[in-house]
Parts: sequence; C-alpha cells; structure tokens
Amino acid sequence: MTDLVTPPVVPPPPATRLVVATGYAGWIDRAVSLSVLGTGLASIGLAYSQLASIDWRWLAVVGGGIVATSLLLPIYAWSSRGVRVPATLFAGSVLFGLWTWPMSWLGVPTSEPPFLWMVIGVSTVVLSIAWGNTVAIMHNLFSSAAYLIARLSPSGGGVNALVALQDTFVVALQPLGLLFLFAHVRKQAAALDGWVAASQRLEADAALRTTLVGERARLDGVIHDEVMTTLVSAGRGSGGHDVHLAEQARHALASLDAEAAEDTGADDFPPANVGRLIDDVAGAACPMAAVTTDIDPLAPLVPNRVVRMLARAVREAAINAEKHAHARHVGVHVAIRRTEVGRVACTVEVADDGRGFDVAAVNSRRLGIRVSLRKRMESVGGTAGIASTPGQGTTVTLGWQGFPDEVRPDARNAATRDHPMFERVDVRPVAWVAMGAVALFTGVGVLEFFVTSRPGFTMAAVVAAVLVSPLAVADFGRLLPRWRAWAATVGAAAVGLLGALALPAGGAWTSHSDWWVALLCMFTVLIRAGGHRVAAWTCAAASALIVLGGALSTGQPLGGQVALALNPVGWLLIVELLVVWIGRVQRDLDAAQRAADEASTRSAGSFGKLVLREVWLADLRDQVDPLLTKIADPCAELTDADREACLALEGTLRDGIKAANLTGPSLSAAIMAARLRGVQVTLVDNRGSQLPDLVRRATLRHLEAVVRGASGGRIVARTAPEGYDEAVTIVQVNQAGSRLTRIDNEGMITVSQA
Repeated sequence: MTDLVTPPVVPPPPATRLVVATGYAGWIDRAVSLSVLGTGLASIGLAYSQLASIDWRWLAVVGGGIVATSLLLPIYAWSSRGVRVPATLFAGSVLFGLWTWPMSWLGVPTSEPPFLWMVIGVSTVVLSIAWGNTVAIMHNLFSSAAYLIARLSPSGGGVNALVALQDTFVVALQPLGLLFLFAHVRKQAAALDGWVAASQRLEADAALRTTLVGERARLDGVIHDEVMTTLVSAGRGSGGHDVHLAEQARHALASLDAEAAEDTGADDFPPANVGRLIDDVAGAACPMAAVTTDIDPLAPLVPNRVVRMLARAVREAAINAEKHAHARHVGVHVAIRRTEVGRVACTVEVADDGRGFDVAAVNSRRLGIRVSLRKRMESVGGTAGIASTPGQGTTVTLGWQGFPDEVRPDARNAATRDHPMFERVDVRPVAWVAMGAVALFTGVGVLEFFVTSRPGFTMAAVVAAVLVSPLAVADFGRLLPRWRAWAATVGAAAVGLLGALALPAGGAWTSHSDWWVALLCMFTVLIRAGGHRVAAWTCAAASALIVLGGALSTGQPLGGQVALALNPVGWLLIVELLVVWIGRVQRDLDAAQRAADEASTRSAGSFGKLVLREVWLADLRDQVDPLLTKIADPCAELTDADREACLALEGTLRDGIKAANLTGPSLSAAIMAARLRGVQVTLVDNRGSQLPDLVRRATLRHLEAVVRGASGGRIVARTAPEGYDEAVTIVQVNQAGSRLTRIDNEGMITVSQA
C-alpha cells in the first residue's frame, strides 16, 4: 500500500491577478486624476490673473492642452484604460509651457511666478503612475530647471537667486516626496499580495491534508473490514469451496469497485496539486523514483480529465521502470507553465538508467506502449513519446497543453487598517514623508521671518506649527485619540490665522508668504489618516476660509487665491478616495476569503478522491484482485499455496496500514515471498511523518535486498521518531548470527555483524 502520511507540499492558490496591487493602482489613478483636474483648472484660474502679461496664442496652446488632458484623465482612469496617454500629454504640456514661458511674456512688469508652478507637482506624480519613477524624476528635474530659469527672468518676477532656489525647491521636493510615498505603498501592496497568497496556500494545504487523511482512513476501513477479513478467513479455511467465503470475496470486490466508481468531481486543479499527485503516483509505483518539479505558481488550472490521464500514464511508466528496467535510478520531472493567455502546458518526463530496449522492435500491439501511454494521452489531446536504447535506459515524455475546463472567478484579496494583515504594513515611511514635508514648510516659514514686514506673527505661526506637528504626526498609522485630533485641528487653525495676520497689508503677497497653507494641507491629511473625518473636514474648511479672508484683507485678487484656498480640500478628497478604496478592498477580502475557503474545500475533496482512486486504489487492486477473484469464483478451489498467499497478503496490507514508511510495490512482493519461505518479517513504523526521500529510497532498496536474500530466521525493520540520529534500523537474525543495519538521516547505511 502507499503512504498514509503525505509529504508537506504546499499547493499555491488558483492563478489570479494580484488584486491588492491592482486595486491600489486603479484607485490611485482615479484619485490623482481628480487632483490633476482640480489643480489644472485652478492653474487656469491663476493664469487669468496673468492674462495681461502673456500671449493669448501661447495660452491657448499650453492652457488648452492642460485643460483638455485634465478632463481626459478621470475619463481614462474610470474606464480602466490606463492613464498613460493623457498623463503623457498633460506632463508634456506643462514641460513645454515652462520652457517657452519667457517667450510668451509680453514685457509687462510682474512680480508673480508663472502660473504653471501649480501643476509641476501633479504632472510629476501622474507621470510616475504612467511611466514609473525614473521618467517622473527626469521630468521633475527638467521642469524645475525651467521654472528656476523663468523665476530668474523678468517674465517670472526677476527675483534674486536665493528666492528663485527656494521657490524651485518647494515645487520640486513635494512631488519627490509623493513619489517615494507611492513607491513604498506599491511595495507594501505587493508584500500584502504575497502574504495573502501564502495564507491561502496554508489554508488550502490544511484542507487538503484533512481530506487526504479522511479518504485514507475510509479506504483503510474498507481494507480492514472487507479485504483483510476475507483473506484471513480464506487463509485459515480448510479445503473445499466455501459459499459464504465466496460471497464475502464478491462483496469485498464490489466495495472496491464502488470506491473506484465514485466521482472525483469536475474541479480543475492548481498546478502544484498536479505535481503532488504525480509525486504520489510515482512514489507508489516506484519508491526509488526521485521527483522534481518546475511549476509556475501563476499557471492556469489543469483540467481534471487531463490530471487523471497523466496520473495513469505516469503510473504505467513508473511500474515499467520498477519491474522491467532493473534501473538503479529513476527520475520523474514535472513542468507546468503558462503559455498563451489562459493556456497551461504540462510536461512529465520519466527517465531511468535501466537496460532499455529497441523501440522500433516493440510490437505495436503491446498494451504498455500503445494503450497505457499513447492512447491515454491522445484521449485528452496530449502526446506520449518513448525514447530508449538497449543498455542506455528509457525516457518517457508525456505532454499536454490547452485551456482549463473551468474558469473560476478571481478571488479579491486586499488589506485595510481594520484587518489583521494591515498590521503587516510598514507605515513609517509615510510618517517620514509627512514629517519631512512639515519640516520643509516650517523651514520656509523660518526664512520668511527675515523678509516679512510682520515678523512677529510669522514667528508665532512657526512656533504654533512646531507645537501642532507632534499632535498630528506621532503614532502615525494608528487611530488618533479624539482630543488629539481636535487639538491638532484647533492648532492648525491657529497656524493659519497667524500666517494670515503675517501677510503684508494692502500689498502683494511675497513669494513665500503663503508657506503656512502647505502646512494646513499636511495637518488636514494627517488628521484624516488618524481616523477623524469630521475634524479633518473642519480643518480643511477653516483653512479655506482663512486663506480667502487673508486675500480679502490684503486686497489680493481672488483668482489665484481660490485655488490656494482649495488645496487642503483637494488633498483631503484624495485621502477620502483612498479610504473608499480601502473599504472596497475590505469587502472584497471578506468575499474572497469565503470564496477561497469554499474553493479550497471543493478542490481538496476532488483531489482527495483522485488520489484515492488513481494511487491508493490502483495499487491495492494490483495486489488483491487476483486472489479475491479466485476466492469469489464458485468453480475454483483454494490450494494450500493459495491459503498461504492469502495470509501473506493480509500481512502485507497490515504493513501498509501500520508501517507506511517501510512499504513499496517491489518490497511488498519481496516480503510476501520471504514470508512464504518461512522468514518472519516484522515492520514497525514509529515515525509520525514521511521519511526524507533519500532515507526512504535507501531503506527500501537495502531492506528489499535483505529480504530477498533471507532463507529463514527473522527480520525486524523499525523507523525511529523524528529527532533521532538513526532514522531506520534493520535487525536480521538467523543461524549464522545477527546483523544490524543503521540508516541515518542523510541516507547513509552502516552494517555491523555480530
């Protein structure tokens, strides 16, 4: 009989797209596209205030390109077509506009920076989504360089080099921080994908193990109650034909037929399960076979009907290698990979170093070649090739490729901050980016202290920002206490009020006099990330009112300041979209978990029945059918040799149930023959798991040689529990004395004679 303890192979889940990363990308596309839309339209509003200074034809080209692509981006993002085309056009419009800005200037004196500063950041971010960080960083560098040149020229305000560098650093560093943040989130999403896949593998493997143990226990019950009872009754009978015994044998055969006829289900199987089945089949038919696999975990499922035929063909090839080839080494290699979209290719190669044969000289009617291999594979659209040379071994190659019979719905796996696996997400880099941005703009406020006409209010705003920052940033990634969220909201409003009071009265805002608006954006996002929606929207609304109030108090035109006032709201909308995505993937995760559990249970049930029928039952029928058929025959009478064979076979079946690590087809036949010669063979399996492959092959090969060479006496083979230096010991006692064989955990054999 084959092994009750199956090897600890963990099958992967069905090949599906990695939905954490995919879901992240989709929602980020949408969030960024809305941000681009809002910022792009706001920048055009700012351009209106500079209309007297720039050529309208240039504005029609550049501004029209920005508006058109801003409108296209959400359409492309929601239609799942990807944002590469509109993102490229949008970023190209921005870059072209920056480099041609001095040429668009009509010579009107101005102190304002080019309105395109508003879209440098979002163009970098959207380009990162479309083409990756390398392209986005290059775009950021060229855009920043063009902006620096524009700021130094009369067309961009003609500011001094220090102010121009400060402006450039602000517009350049913000998107770079976002690129770092997005790259980190993508990495975390991929890690969550891997974690989900590993969890599903463990769950699927647990379901599979439970099913296999249950199926094996059920079969062992049939063997013990039906088959072994019949064999013992026949072996201990006394001459003549026993009607009741014949009926008992027919009932045992009918029970085995019923097990073999049970439907294995229509489920297709994950690739790793196919490799596991072939490992079991080859190991049962030829224990010395070494099985290797090369399996793509993302390959599609393999149809049930193909798996059954592959298993039967591999069994036939392995039996031929075991019984006829007299090989010292047998290798089985399983390769399963993806080919075209939706297709899977399976190749199994069984190679031995036995005596080989002349393929051309084999009669075409030989069942082993024509029916068991080629016809089986041809029946499912596959192929079977046999290559052999006398004295140089034989190689059997089985192949099939096609589509799965069953297309399962993709399982959606994701993570949210309320789900246990969100704890695996490293949110520290997000906090670093947030703290870096807060530090950057606080530093700008410190520099503004030296140039503003109201340094007292500016320094008070800086101090307030320093005090508020720990409230919003500390313990990022966890739920903020309510008091801290509202304290941060009040503190952010104080920063805004102090910053507005520091604005120059009745004159133009200086280049960095609105530094505190960026801090309000950061505080708003941090409060929302801490789990407080009402406080965050209160902060955003207060920020907008403060900015608009500051603009009115200083007599500034509201065109550009409206866009500035809506900055916190825009950032908060992006965060809200991410929250929606998180909630959506949470629901997807729950549904996927239920679907995965059902699929694992269903697949495990089908796979367990397949192993039962194609491996265990096939091996059992080879052993018991001849004797049971003779016992059931009303015209046949059992001889003494038949009765001895019944008892010997009953002992072999008992060995298969109680000593799975010490049985194999060839060894079982050798033990039966030895027992018929009067040799007492006892197998004791004290191990709770399967022996390592090297140890198992060495044990079966050596024990078979010992058993075949024994003419009398007693042989006791015993496996040790896990953790012992010696995995197996074999004691042989006869008239010449005793011999002890030790096999260690590396498969090394040591024999001592007494």
